Amino acid sequence: MKQKSSQELLQEMQIAGQKRDQAQHKLERLENRAAYLQKGERAKRTHHLCNIGGTVEHFIPATREMDKAAIYLLFEQLTELPEVQTFLAHYEGGDPPSHSTTSM
Repeated sequence: MKQKSSQELLQEMQIAGQKRDQAQHKLERLENRAAYLQKGERAKRTHHLCNIGGTVEHFIPATREMDKAAIYLLFEQLTELPEVQTFLAHYEGGDPPSHSTTSM
């Protein structure tokens, strides 16, 4: 078996270092991509929640003056109503009612 010269060992070490740097860069790109996607999902959820809050305030303006506990109590009472339970059951089953067939 031929023993490698110091020049060959140095060259192999440089190549290994380049590969390590490339792998590190690829890992950083993947981590950045994951963070970007997670941020997008959080932004979508935040947008959705803001839309829901705006809808609640539109139909029940008094909620603007309520604290979190009062709003929670309001929704607990609303969701206990039979008509609301029937309406929500359609969404839990994956087949929401059309706007023309709902009567509340």
